Amino acid sequence: MILGVGIDTLETDRMRRELAKEDGGLRDTVFTAGEVSDCERTAHPAAHFAARFAAKEAVIKALGGIREQDAAWRDLEVRDGPDGLPRVLLHGSAGRLAEDRGVRRIRLSLAIGEDLATALVVLES
Repeated sequence: MILGVGIDTLETDRMRRELAKEDGGLRDTVFTAGEVSDCERTAHPAAHFAARFAAKEAVIKALGGIREQDAAWRDLEVRDGPDGLPRVLLHGSAGRLAEDRGVRRIRLSLAIGEDLATALVVLES
């Protein structure tokens, strides 16, 4: 049974500007070391960071929203699976919240273009 659906789109240039900030911008506050590694080994890192950010936002929407005090950005992780397909891993508070809401499976689809990155998430029981 479908428990929630979320979608989000982010402009690649917006992420590129964020990543160029001297303080690390979102790279250091939103993404895990594994996500950074996955993105930085691609030909177009900003597009992959944008897709992962969109995926995190889509998960939050599918869950019906998460307040900042309920979970940290790094509790939602988007990694490349062994098959090369992206997957969502939930840790800490985000994992407990999903479990409390009956989430057993998270389906993720990413569309990564030159200008935009889009993520669609479906939560299933």
